[in-house]
Amino acid sequence: MTAPSEPDRSAPHRRLLGRRRALTPVALVAALVAGAVPACAPIGRNEPAPDPSASCVEAPKEPLPGTPGSGESAPDGGGLRVTESGVSLVPSGAGSLHTASVGVMVENTSEYAAYRTLIRFEVTDESGAAVTTSETLVLEIPLILPGAQVGVGTGSYLDDGKTVTEATQVTTHFEATTWVAADDAPTVVIETQHDSITVVDAESRSGYIDYQMTSPYCQGLVSRGVSSIFRDSSGKIVGGAIAAVRGPIYCAAGTTEQTIDATYTIPDGIDESATSTYPYCDFSMEPTTPRPTVVPFN
Repeated sequence: MTAPSEPDRSAPHRRLLGRRRALTPVALVAALVAGAVPACAPIGRNEPAPDPSASCVEAPKEPLPGTPGSGESAPDGGGLRVTESGVSLVPSGAGSLHTASVGVMVENTSEYAAYRTLIRFEVTDESGAAVTTSETLVLEIPLILPGAQVGVGTGSYLDDGKTVTEATQVTTHFEATTWVAADDAPTVVIETQHDSITVVDAESRSGYIDYQMTSPYCQGLVSRGVSSIFRDSSGKIVGGAIAAVRGPIYCAAGTTEQTIDATYTIPDGIDESATSTYPYCDFSMEPTTPRPTVVPFN
C-alpha cells in the first residue's frame, strides 16, 4: 500500500489532465479552525515589497509537550470518536488475493490537540472474526486539533483462506495519544484540493491520486504518509488508501502539486470528485524508542 518517492509517469502511468478541485482543509492532518494565513496586500508605488516570511508560520522545532493518555478520553472529558467509516473488498487481480479498502473519519471533540495518535483498525466478518491482520491496519496520526476531523484511510490484504465476501465491517481502536493544551498547539491548517484519480490497472483497482497541497508553514515538515478517503455517489465512505511516502516534497512549504499511489485499494464505482486526501505531516521524526503498544505502519 505504499508509493515510491517519484511515481513513474511513463505510459501507461500518465496523469489525467483534468483539474477538479474539491477543497479539503487539513491541519497537519485535518483541522477545522478559525483564522487563515494572511494574504499579501497590493503593493503601492512607494511601498516596499512585503517580507515573504510574514505570510508564513514558523513550525515548532521540538516535539509538542503534553500528557500521554487514551485517545478516547482527553483531560477535559472530550476525546476522539469515529464519525463515519466504510470498508470495501477489492479484488487484486492476482488469483484469490484481495484487499480490504478501509476509510474512517475521526473527530476530536475535546479542547486539547491529539498529538501522535496511534490508531488500530479491525476488519471482521459477520461472526466478528478478523479477516486481515496486516501491519497497514495500524497508523499514527501526527496531529488532530480541537474540533477537527481527519480522514484515516488504508488498505490491507486479506489473510490466507479468506474470500472477497467475508469482510463486512471495520472497528477503530484508539490505542494511545498525547493530549496537548491549546496554547501549546498550532492553529494553522494545511489544505489539499483533489485533482484526479488515474486508474492504471482496472483489474487490480490500482492507480494514482493527484492533488494540490498548500502549507502555511515557512519550513517543510516531516512526512508520515498520505491517506485518502473514497466515497460513492451518495457520499458514503466506501474505502481508503495509505501511501507511506517519506520524501520531503510531500510536506513542503507553500503550494505544490502532488501525486501518490493507491495500490489495490480503489473501490469500483466511486465518486472520484468526492475523494479527499490527508497529508500526515509531523514537526520532527517519529520516536525511535519502543512504543508501549504496537508499532505503526507509517
